[in-house]
Amino acid sequence: MKSVKTSDWGKWNMNDPVLWAISELTFNPLYNTTTYDKFITLSGDSYPTMSQSYLHYLFGSNGPLKSYNFVTSIWCETGLRPTKYSEFPQKWHKRKAYPKPILLKLANSTKKVDIFYGSQWMMLNSDFVAYMGRSLHDSNSFPSKLKDRFIEHRNVVTDEVYFPTILMNEEQFAASVPNVPKGQGLPGVEWLKTVRYERMDEHMPSCTGVFPDTQRYVAPENIEPRVWGPYFLGINDLQNIKMSGALFFRKISDTVEANLYNLFPVDLREDVDRLPVIDWGRETDYQISPRPTFREQNDQNRQKNNTQK
Repeated sequence: MKSVKTSDWGKWNMNDPVLWAISELTFNPLYNTTTYDKFITLSGDSYPTMSQSYLHYLFGSNGPLKSYNFVTSIWCETGLRPTKYSEFPQKWHKRKAYPKPILLKLANSTKKVDIFYGSQWMMLNSDFVAYMGRSLHDSNSFPSKLKDRFIEHRNVVTDEVYFPTILMNEEQFAASVPNVPKGQGLPGVEWLKTVRYERMDEHMPSCTGVFPDTQRYVAPENIEPRVWGPYFLGINDLQNIKMSGALFFRKISDTVEANLYNLFPVDLREDVDRLPVIDWGRETDYQISPRPTFREQNDQNRQKNNTQK
C-alpha cells in the first residue's frame, strides 16, 4: 500500500494514519458499504498468535469479543480498561501531562472531559468507527473539539489518550470497553488478559511499584544493571505471550529472532496452551554479542578456509 501520511513522534499527527483510515471507511464509496466486525490497528512488526479463521470467530457475530472496543495494551495499569489520569500518582509523568479534566465548549454546552490513557493500537467496532468518521466532519462535535484542543495546546501523547478519552466520556460507548482489572481475563475467554503483548521494558518500574526481578541482559561495564533490553521479542518471551492470552504480539523481526515465526500462528487457543514452556531464566545471565557484518563474516570464512588448506 502506498503511504499517505507521515507521523512525528509525540505530536498530534501520530493520530493521522488512523483518522485517515476511519474517514476512508466512512465516506469512500469503495469501502463505506462494506460490512466488517472490527477495525484493527497494527504496527508493521506485529504478528498474530492464532489463525485468521479463529480470530474471525472471536470477533464475529456470534463471537465472545463482538461487542467490545479494545484500546489498551499489556502495560496499561488498569488492564483492559483505560487508565484515568487521576489513577496515576501525583508526581507520575502521565499525571503531570494531564493533571485535571479538560473543559470543552460545544455548540450548546460545556463538557467536562476526564483524560484516559490507553494505546494507539486498537480494535474498534464498526459503529464507533462510523461515529468517529461522521463526528470529525462536524466541527462542533465532541471528537472535533477535543482534537482542536489537543492541537492548540500542544498536548503530548495524544495517540495514547485521544480514542480512550472519547470512548470513556461518551455514554453510548463507555460500556463497550471491557472493565477487567489487570491480570484477569474476560468472562467466557478467561485466558484473554490483554489483546496485544509487548515487552515495553522502558515502562518499568511502573507507577504502582512493580519492578521486575528478572535481569534479562548483562549490563555493560560501569552501568547499573536494569531490566531494559532489546525491544524485539525472542523465543524466551514465549511463556509471557502465552500467559497474556494476546491475540497479537508486537515488535518481532525475522532478521533478529525468527523462532517465533516458526511457532505462530496456531489454529486454536488450545494450541497456544500446548506450546512448550520457554521463559527467561532467573539464574542465567544473557548477553547479546555484536552482530558481524557480511564483510566480517566473509573474512572469517576465508580465514577458516585458508587454515583448513
